[in-house]
Amino acid sequence: MLYLNLDWKSKILLRWPILGAGIFVLVSVVLSLFLIFENLLVYYQPKEQKFLIDIILMVLVYAIESVIVSLSPC
Repeated sequence: MLYLNLDWKSKILLRWPILGAGIFVLVSVVLSLFLIFENLLVYYQPKEQKFLIDIILMVLVYAIESVIVSLSPC
């Protein structure tokens, strides 16, 4: 993790944004996977549903990418 060496309180404060972002990313990953599987189970209109799955995959990839970038040091 990335820490500023100001004092012991700054180390605690830098963990909260990453924890909050991780919670929201976890929720978005679970919901995205749920929506993808629901669309694949009732795949009756492929021309329309493939675009919906593409958009949901964009959310999934962006959420995972944002966590990786926020955890990596500069």
